[in-house]
Amino acid sequence: MRRLAIAPLVAAMFVAAPARANYFEIFGGDPRGVGMGGAQVSSANDYTATFFNPALLGLQKQFSFGMGYSWEQPSMDVRPVNQGNSASFQPAKPLDFGGATLGVVFPLGGKVENRLALGVNLFMPAIGMIRTEGVDTNVPAWYQYESGPARMVLAAGAGARITDWLTAGVGVQVLGALQGSFNFTYNIPNKSIDQRGINTDFVSRTAPIAGLALNFKDAGLRFGFSYRGALEVDYHLPTTVSMGSDAQMEVGLDGVAQYTPHTFSLGATWRYESLITSAELRYALWSRAPNPATLVTMKINGNLIKATGLDGKLDAEAVNQKPGFVDTLSPYFGLEYLVVERFAVRLGYAFHATPVPLQNGDMNILDGNSHTIAGGVGVSFDDPLEIFARPIHLELAAQRLFIPERQASKSAGSNVPSYVYGGQVSSVSGALRYEFF
Repeated sequence: MRRLAIAPLVAAMFVAAPARANYFEIFGGDPRGVGMGGAQVSSANDYTATFFNPALLGLQKQFSFGMGYSWEQPSMDVRPVNQGNSASFQPAKPLDFGGATLGVVFPLGGKVENRLALGVNLFMPAIGMIRTEGVDTNVPAWYQYESGPARMVLAAGAGARITDWLTAGVGVQVLGALQGSFNFTYNIPNKSIDQRGINTDFVSRTAPIAGLALNFKDAGLRFGFSYRGALEVDYHLPTTVSMGSDAQMEVGLDGVAQYTPHTFSLGATWRYESLITSAELRYALWSRAPNPATLVTMKINGNLIKATGLDGKLDAEAVNQKPGFVDTLSPYFGLEYLVVERFAVRLGYAFHATPVPLQNGDMNILDGNSHTIAGGVGVSFDDPLEIFARPIHLELAAQRLFIPERQASKSAGSNVPSYVYGGQVSSVSGALRYEFF
């Protein structure tokens, strides 16, 4: 019966490192947004509007292209309250992560000139298109930062200027999902595997994006509102190991990863001479989030199993509790000051409310309220090679995200001892953008 163990092992290869919130939601869309603390629902002025508020695309009058790169370094601390338990206490440790951003804004001409624009915004993680994990909630692991938001984010949309003061936009964000099955036939007399098959499909999952913007140029005011639908990667990996009519084991691995909730954002931007201030409130329906752990089911049957009287007695199923997440309301603030015509400085602050309650029970999903301090600069310069006629825009930004410590108090019979957890995440990013005309 040893060979039966290969089924869950093979299936587990398709479940890698976890990530829940995506890069844009945690840090911001590009270095300008990162430097302004992520407050972009009313202030995005390039391809990042595709994700944060597609209505702002309708205000773009120039075809532009941008590309950049970011790198994030989590530094998390999880330690037992009683140091005598440290030898057997091995929580998961988040790894560094990074990725590239690409984006384009394409205003349409003809009779809709300066009134309709299309946009595409892409984040491609350095470690692959997508990584998911059904975590073991018996082991302390960071819900939002474990191996980073290592998932591709693709958003495409369109924005239209309906009147001088009203613009509207719609779009879609896309993720991928893994579906598949594994089948093996073990020939007992010959001690061989006669049949083996793997069938997997990579299918897409989509969610809508919609937004509005109210523009009052005379007062220097702009209000923005956006909605992003919930998005998740669901996986279904059934595995069958057959030993003919004598015995058969069916293992099912099912779950939901990469979950992001329904999100509503409302913000305002005020411009006075060379100063831009932006504020945003973001409400996320985290209470609908599923348990991040994998649901594992196992059934063993066949003539040999029945003959031994074990039919149905070896079946098992992992029980997943509700995570008990709560809805969150988080504020974001940003400043941009144009020091001279081609040089701007930015500052930002954000408070990310955590949806994860204190883990005093059986689960060990780590997260906490966080404070983000951000800053950045933007510089425009002429192309020294004279290939491009217009100025090139260089943007740089850095963020430091702080998670104050929390203490999880466990009972005497718990799988892990009581522990304290907290940490910080450092982020740096840079990008180049060019407006063609």
